[in-house]
Amino acid sequence: MEISKRIIDLRNSFGWTQYQLAVRLGTNTHSIQAWESGASNPTLDNIHKLCSVFHITPNVLLGYDPQSLLVLDDLPLEDQIILQGMYQMFYDRQRKKNR
Repeated sequence: MEISKRIIDLRNSFGWTQYQLAVRLGTNTHSIQAWESGASNPTLDNIHKLCSVFHITPNVLLGYDPQSLLVLDDLPLEDQIILQGMYQMFYDRQRKKNR
């Protein structure tokens, strides 16, 4: 899920309008609209503010899921290279599919 969708979902879960979120962040509705449409991304300062008002960590807002990580350090280098190549292939395929 992209950050734009997470911002929309979080804002809606709090029952806030774009204007209400903008006031809490000290920004304007144009910025909120741009983030939610994917036209732009929030600055680092605004990511911090979003996390504060939504009571979440940047990892949650940015879509970092520690459960999705695969630690390869203990595998032989050859196996790491194979798995990284497979991951890249599936990642590229998914991105093409979502366009």
